[in-house]
Amino acid sequence: MDLAGNAYESVQGTGIKEAPTAGHSSVIFNAGADAYGLAVDGARNVYAAVPSSASVIEWNPIAQQTTTLIGSGLSKPQGVAVDEGGNVYVADAGSNVVYELPYAFVPTTGITEQPAAGQDQLLPVLPATAPVTTTSDSSWLAIGTISNGVLAFTFTANTGATARTAHINVLGQSISVTQLGG
Repeated sequence: MDLAGNAYESVQGTGIKEAPTAGHSSVIFNAGADAYGLAVDGARNVYAAVPSSASVIEWNPIAQQTTTLIGSGLSKPQGVAVDEGGNVYVADAGSNVVYELPYAFVPTTGITEQPAAGQDQLLPVLPATAPVTTTSDSSWLAIGTISNGVLAFTFTANTGATARTAHINVLGQSISVTQLGG
């Protein structure tokens, strides 16, 4: 239940339903056939553990989209909770561990790199101990590891005359990386 009194439920094979305080319930997103342990934060984001894909997803009601918060490193997530500080807790029944994903600040301002190949770091505050899914949408930008909350990445040389842009996707945020032309 969220702060406005709206209730949420996982309906096997259908998705996640929202039952507003006034009106009829409706499916707000499809979380797979086996979403468990729903949680809702103060911004009405809905979190669900999905054991069949060993993942935890977040549905954002403003953007009307889902994001995979954890897509690897879990074996059988069964429960999700979120506290007033925005920290997300995941109970992984397969490993008998409760992971904490501390609320993270991910800077969304873009990064500009020189044309030569190199490496750099994204300096958000990321969970250092829980599995976090990070992706890149381009082959020239490779995601490295997270160490002490800092995400490392590398990039190949841009031999073209024009700049190129790729994105690092982490914790539901997309950060653009623009590499100047050579």
